[in-house]
Amino acid sequence: MRVVPFDSTLILMNDQLLDFVNGRLAGRWDLLDDQAVFWAKYGIFVLAAFAGVFGLRELYRRPIRAVNMALLVVAAAVIAMIVLSVSSGLVVEARPFVSDRDTVQLLKHGKDNSFPSDHATLAGLIAVAAALAWPRWAALFLGLGIVVGVSRVVAGVHYPGDVFAGWVIGGGAAAFGWLALRPNAPRFSKISLLRAH
Repeated sequence: MRVVPFDSTLILMNDQLLDFVNGRLAGRWDLLDDQAVFWAKYGIFVLAAFAGVFGLRELYRRPIRAVNMALLVVAAAVIAMIVLSVSSGLVVEARPFVSDRDTVQLLKHGKDNSFPSDHATLAGLIAVAAALAWPRWAALFLGLGIVVGVSRVVAGVHYPGDVFAGWVIGGGAAAFGWLALRPNAPRFSKISLLRAH
């Protein structure tokens, strides 16, 4: 396995951001710790549930567009998982609670590779896809995606750089899929597996 070296400035900045977020927030207030643990563990499911409700509503109102959007999300997920696998093979980084003794670990977690965050990748993918599909609700979806990622840092299981990389991978895959297929464009329905009769 090849390890890609990082500039020491980036490593220092990542450590400082971890100290700022985890060091100042975790382990001080029970309510905040409980919220961080909840969102770190279950936030991705909350985000997916919101997107699912909107998707079901879309399926009822405009079934062809809904199926096309679902296909787009599946394609984006495949792209994101490939990029995630490659990047986690190139960059090996210990979890913060393993490599930084000051980290307050709120959530039990294995000592596997920390980079990039799987949760942030999925959160970025769902949040960006949903924000593009329903722009009126973009703040809700993007906000939930941010909460998922930040909570992973507060809980001490990821560095901020892991989360940022996950957001870029997931959100980038969703945006790429959206721009490539554009579910609102007339040509999208021509390439759809489902056609209106």
